[in-house]
Amino acid sequence: ELIRFKLQLGFTEQFAMQYQVPYINKKQTLGVSVTAGYWGNHEVNYGTSMNKRLFLKNNDKYLREELYSRLTFTYRKELYTTQLFELQYIDGTIDDTVAFASPDYFKNSNTKMKYFYLLYQFRHNKLDYRSYPLEGFYYGMDIIKYGLGILPSEPNTLTAYFSISKNHKISERFYFANGAYMKLNFFRPPSYSFQRGLGYDDFVRGYEYYVIDGQHYGLLRSNLKYLLLKSNEENVPLIKNEKFGKFFYSVYLNTFLDLGYVQDELYSRENPLTNSLMHGTG
Repeated sequence: ELIRFKLQLGFTEQFAMQYQVPYINKKQTLGVSVTAGYWGNHEVNYGTSMNKRLFLKNNDKYLREELYSRLTFTYRKELYTTQLFELQYIDGTIDDTVAFASPDYFKNSNTKMKYFYLLYQFRHNKLDYRSYPLEGFYYGMDIIKYGLGILPSEPNTLTAYFSISKNHKISERFYFANGAYMKLNFFRPPSYSFQRGLGYDDFVRGYEYYVIDGQHYGLLRSNLKYLLLKSNEENVPLIKNEKFGKFFYSVYLNTFLDLGYVQDELYSRENPLTNSLMHGTG
């Protein structure tokens, strides 16, 4: 059993506590955790223009605050497959200046939003190396329901994320990888605080300086890797411990092609990269 505490002071303040039981059954397939916390921010991203994020900043007071609590269950029947179920309650508040600059931030110029959030997550990971995979495959899915109809004025948005990637060895030195990523929104258009397109977790390589917000997106990524220098093992002279005194390295030449598209029905006039095909190579 684990109890975690988090304390962060300064520009962004966070206070959180989590109690976790990794396994609650004899088969050790089901785990549970309970988390509660608070965070406050002096700077808020309230919109985008020309595919750049717009910020409001106030050093004297918080522009956004959030209290949250969540109950999480994890289920892992097999080594490579993990499922997660999470129920979360969020009480969010923004300053009047944020609501004035972005009436859609919480919708209808609201400064408060309380809602329940339900998440189902599925992961199947058979990659050989998590940080730089060469062989194996991965697929994942996140289904998020914002608002369960319990509280008044809750949002009513369903968001789904899908991802799949395949890595395989072509010859002794060549490796090829393909990946596809998708986001879909259903029901009401989400408020700006829920807008996340390309440029955050998923992005078209070559467009790292931009964010492309929208309700839906698709992304294809491909890589061709060539092994220049095979894996080598070296010892660190100053570290005598065998576990920590070794490091491994290899060198690859990687060429890539990415294709991405974001569909936006709300803010496309101010952001020209939306509703158009993007491609990046390198």
